Amino acid sequence: MVAFMKKLLSLLCMGFIINGFMVIMTGTLLTYLMQDCGLTFSQAGLLASIQSAGNLAAGLLSGLVIKAIGRKYSSMLYCLMFAAGFSVLLYSSSPALIYVCIFISGLGWGLCNNVCHLLVNGEGMPSGGIYFMHTSYALGAFIGPMALNLLLAMKFGWRSSVWVVVISSILLFLLFIPMKITDEEESGDKEKSTAIDLSFLKNKRYYICFFLYFCYGGVETCINSWLITFLSEKGIMSLSTAQIMLSTLWLVIIVGRLLQIFLEKRIAARYLLLGQSAMMFACITMLTFTKSEIFAIALILIIGLFMAGITPANALNAKEFMHGEGVSSGIIFAGSGLGSTLIPYLVGALFDHVSLTMGMLSVSGLLLIFTLMAVVNTVMVTKDFNTKSGTG
Repeated sequence: MVAFMKKLLSLLCMGFIINGFMVIMTGTLLTYLMQDCGLTFSQAGLLASIQSAGNLAAGLLSGLVIKAIGRKYSSMLYCLMFAAGFSVLLYSSSPALIYVCIFISGLGWGLCNNVCHLLVNGEGMPSGGIYFMHTSYALGAFIGPMALNLLLAMKFGWRSSVWVVVISSILLFLLFIPMKITDEEESGDKEKSTAIDLSFLKNKRYYICFFLYFCYGGVETCINSWLITFLSEKGIMSLSTAQIMLSTLWLVIIVGRLLQIFLEKRIAARYLLLGQSAMMFACITMLTFTKSEIFAIALILIIGLFMAGITPANALNAKEFMHGEGVSSGIIFAGSGLGSTLIPYLVGALFDHVSLTMGMLSVSGLLLIFTLMAVVNTVMVTKDFNTKSGTG
């Protein structure tokens, strides 16, 4: 059993590496798609939005898919979606076909997110599994642009990085075939399993978890999308230095998530979430007003450390809703997808029509709201724990 769970965790980590690689590569490849496929700036920008829309749609629908075909076949399905979604980039220059297939890759992104969290939260999973899984996503995001640059330097062309996604996704699909993954409903009442359990909608903390995912989805995407623009356009550092700092940020996140494994054993997820969001709010606010390149670099490194723990702590905090057929967790992940779709657009509008400072302050403000909601979450969880233990 232990050996099986370790093997399963390794497949979940592989899925998250591919996911992180694929999502980051979509943005990285836009320039090459514009050159080779004749896409305009607006068409290229729409491409990333369409992938996020697929992620959002999968969040809403993935629970139904998992309930219908089970966790094993859902895992195999997201592998096929990754491969199918990116394979079109190898042969087609039709914007319409590219849009459809990138949307499919977005569906795979959302399905992967949901089914992997259901599996990593299952009984018997090694301690710290969720941190290893999210570290894998950061690793994929970090190596994506580096792999592209290396392949280009070796004269293989940008499509060789697409082959990496397609081949690795097919390989993961094959590795899932012999895995005997069971669903929670298999040991329960068959008649009961035909109905969708919506009892989680009566739980007030569910909406807190949804909003926490919404806020942080928006914050993380804004940092990935707008940090380079903010730092370079405001004159804090050069464009090349800002690009290096974004890659360094993901490297710090990888290290930070490994360190979080030790903290998670000693500090409850709700406290990690609260403390790290408060510190991240303070750092983003200081970054907004600093004019010192050295201070900005130091702040970015610190931000990376606190960003590292928020996503896995968010998942652990919402663990009670990440089980069964995945309907409740799917809606929560849809909240993250909604935030990552809407908030960067609003921040871009502020950059365009107000100022860079106001745009970044809006990210800081969203983190403040996140921190206040984390306070409410901590109070609710602590009160519930005291009630169950008879101390309240």
